[in-house]
Amino acid sequence: MNDDNSGVRDRALADEGLRFFGSITASVTHDLTNVIAIIDQTSGLIQDMVVAEKSGSPLSVERLSDAIGTTQKQSKRALEIIRRLNQFAHSADDPGVVFDVPDVIENLIEICRRFAALKRATFDLDTPPGRIQIEGNPFLFQDAVYRALRLALGPAQPGDAIRISLEGDDADVSVRVESPRGVDPGGDDMTTLTFVVAEMSGWVELEQKGDGTVMKLVLSRRGGAHPEHRPS
Repeated sequence: MNDDNSGVRDRALADEGLRFFGSITASVTHDLTNVIAIIDQTSGLIQDMVVAEKSGSPLSVERLSDAIGTTQKQSKRALEIIRRLNQFAHSADDPGVVFDVPDVIENLIEICRRFAALKRATFDLDTPPGRIQIEGNPFLFQDAVYRALRLALGPAQPGDAIRISLEGDDADVSVRVESPRGVDPGGDDMTTLTFVVAEMSGWVELEQKGDGTVMKLVLSRRGGAHPEHRPS
């Protein structure tokens, strides 16, 4: 591959990576804003109870306890959201590492559940016991899975369950994203998904399953950079 094509490819990957990072960060900060709003409202309620007690109204210990419990619950939720975002952000640190696929994909799915909730759908993640490791770029890996989730959510209807599962052998690891609906095989998301997976020495397989679609992302356990021959 000549230098001009390589430069175009690298710029496209960088642009896509920024869009992906921005989308995830925007979603997570939206969740954090909701948490802070609940804490703020609960703090206001506690302040109202204190003012009322000073004015002679009896203080309800039960209401106060409930309010404190809500604040503690939301604080723990905020810390968990931040922990997951931190793990996601650090996946961009090194483009060539050995990483545990179930751990990385579980973190991503939890971060992305808000996208499913907006469609009133759900993500069901099924990972086998034990570690499944591959060598490659964990950030690109997540970008690919995110694109597959977007494709599955596009036609999703309220109540739909999108199933994500993993398979692995000595050579490859496969991520299966099963949608009960048909997905667009020719849209921008599919083009980007195919491009990103190819950068990890992998390929995408599509299978119609009744009215639904199975997207299979096949990735080499030891990815090489920019392979010249890939399965079509």
